[in-house]
Amino acid sequence: RADVRAAGRDSAGAGAGASASASERAKAAPGQAELPLSAAPGAPNVAAVDALLDALGFDPVTLDALVARTGWDAAELNVRLLNLELAGFVARLPGQRVQRLSGT
Repeated sequence: RADVRAAGRDSAGAGAGASASASERAKAAPGQAELPLSAAPGAPNVAAVDALLDALGFDPVTLDALVARTGWDAAELNVRLLNLELAGFVARLPGQRVQRLSGT
């Protein structure tokens, strides 16, 4: 799940580039210490990413089912799903369903 957290952080704009590793970011910005994930501006909450991935499972699921599983409102859920979708970890399906992609 560490790769999911890193992708979520990069898609939120906290990294130097969408595919830059931590060492590449450190080289790009010498003298600047990398913030811990929870302190980085715009970084996703790691526990929330884990909770959403657990709630998704690997089968297609409706947004209504995810709202019930997570307890988040639809707006918050959609923001979190969009971040994971942009990072390539989930896909939107017809019928307001989403699916976690294999290998995540």
